[in-house]
Amino acid sequence: MAKRKNITTTQLALMTAAAVISLRGLPMMAQEELTMFFYIFFATFLFLIPAALVGAELGSAFADHGGGVYTWVKEAFNRHLGFSAIFLQWIQNVVWYPTVLGFAAASIAYMIGVPALAQNGLYVGLFSIAMYWCATLVTLRGTSAISGITSKGFLIGTSDPFLGVPVKWNHISEARVIVECGIEKFDVEPSQGTHFFQNVTSLGVGYLTINPFRGDGLFREKELDARQALYDGTYLRQVRFDSPLWVCIDGRSNKGMVREGKND
Repeated sequence: MAKRKNITTTQLALMTAAAVISLRGLPMMAQEELTMFFYIFFATFLFLIPAALVGAELGSAFADHGGGVYTWVKEAFNRHLGFSAIFLQWIQNVVWYPTVLGFAAASIAYMIGVPALAQNGLYVGLFSIAMYWCATLVTLRGTSAISGITSKGFLIGTSDPFLGVPVKWNHISEARVIVECGIEKFDVEPSQGTHFFQNVTSLGVGYLTINPFRGDGLFREKELDARQALYDGTYLRQVRFDSPLWVCIDGRSNKGMVREGKND
């Protein structure tokens, strides 16, 4: 008799965390400090626990029917609504997966030093199809393979300091404006704040992207270089102005300005 393989409690917890937790929201959680625990408990007791109990009740009540969203809605209403429910659950993946896989393809293109591939439709399409087949083959190996890859991937992805943008929260937590400047002969697609978009918008941080070598924006780098540095490291140089900077951003016209002086 074949040995039955089940998902352990730890693996289930890690799979749930990988599906729910977003790293871009962690800085915002840090900003809330201890108040965040109230929101977590609020969501846990009023949503997560009730949803888990409902899922457990429905799963046990219709165990002989196979369970699942289709069975639950069909038994409560009718086949047509059951089909609509499972179709909506499926169609969201049709939209979501290509988006995520396209982002993964672009990330790998930059990682291997060939950023032009990120704009190559053939490369992105073949990469997405290959990843779809890899995921299908992993799924065919059973639940244990899926849970193992998901849990280990979650641990690696949240603990490896070399993954993602190497910026810590204390580097940007008090910033009022962030300007991302492109470099000539080093074609990197601007992030435009997408890696921490929620934090930028919720905290009211201005974010600008410029490429002066293309005529897109003006960056007076010599004025910054002429100032005495408070800190001058390998990748970071910090300077201080005599007076506060004046920042003006118009999101509707997609224009902004940062200069020294008063608001006149």
